[in-house]
Amino acid sequence: MDQSLAHSGPARQPDAGHATHGGRVFQTARALGISPDALLDASNNANSLAADLTAEVLAGIRPEHRFYPDPTCAALRAAYAEAEALPEEHLLPVHGSAEGILLTLLALRPRSVCILGPIFCEYPRLCDVLGIPWTLHALSPETGFTLTARDRAALLASPAEAVILCSPGNPTGQAMEDLPDLVAELAASKQVIVDLAYRDFLHGSAAAADHAPAALLAAVSRHAARVVLLTSLTKFFFCPGIRIGCVMAAPKTIARLAALQPPWSVTQPAQDAGTVFLQRREDYRARLPALRRLAAAHAARLRQIPGVTGVLPTATNFLLLRLTPEHCAPAVTEAMAARHILVRECDSIPGMPAGHLRLQVRTTGENARVAEALASVLQPR
Repeated sequence: MDQSLAHSGPARQPDAGHATHGGRVFQTARALGISPDALLDASNNANSLAADLTAEVLAGIRPEHRFYPDPTCAALRAAYAEAEALPEEHLLPVHGSAEGILLTLLALRPRSVCILGPIFCEYPRLCDVLGIPWTLHALSPETGFTLTARDRAALLASPAEAVILCSPGNPTGQAMEDLPDLVAELAASKQVIVDLAYRDFLHGSAAAADHAPAALLAAVSRHAARVVLLTSLTKFFFCPGIRIGCVMAAPKTIARLAALQPPWSVTQPAQDAGTVFLQRREDYRARLPALRRLAAAHAARLRQIPGVTGVLPTATNFLLLRLTPEHCAPAVTEAMAARHILVRECDSIPGMPAGHLRLQVRTTGENARVAEALASVLQPR
């Protein structure tokens, strides 16, 4: 099977109406004529099991409106530096990882990009917007979307000036092995952009150390100027409505990105919340054992549903399931929405074969509701 897809034509204009992201709560609620609170959003990939912790943090944040935000993000940057054991000059807080992606592509301006899929659709979309030719190398479902020796060789042999990869992956939930070695090998000849948005879910696992930003930057010290790491607080700290992320790279690279960033990009409430999130990281980490038990139980139940042909083990807070060929993922998604449950169809995710859904891991009762609704939708007529 050919795993590569090239795009080198003129930039395409984004279709604002195209469902390229999950979490479409407000749009769906309007279409159904219901309150957003009436929807169970299992399409969201943030950590809803920490909702009470985040509500507690936000209750203590004053929504400052009298002053402009601190343009240097001093307190947030200091909190990141302590949490990640990195000097502050290696860090740039951003308005979510989406801004980090845009600033990185603007600063590096690679002449061509190889994107390792499946991956967040903003990468190819922004390459198109900026007129950067890109090639997609898709990991195979036959190997559980894991990086094989053949995939690694393909990335190294790619003529592209830059490589983009994500670990743990979205929507696959798979974490790469020996990530520092891979990044160092790629950085010897290419720019490397690594999306670490879900790496906090790895805490306590064997893969956690290999996904630590300090370890990755240390591994590429000879070629540090070629490597950019993108992180996010959105997922682990359950704050998708508060845009907070951080770019981590060599100081000169950070300076280039900072020169392109609009002033006051990160709001003051976001800075204040992010500072507290990082200070309370251990409280959130304490929820991971329960999350992993819930994920395993949810996966086991989903595997028993006729019409589901596989559910991948996950390193994150979401599950990727494969439907049998007679079922269409977008149609199943619509049928679930009619039952006031949102799931993420993955047909529109770059590098994903058709027929997959991504489901957020939620409470036992909510997971049961999702599974029961899915079984009803997939029931033979």
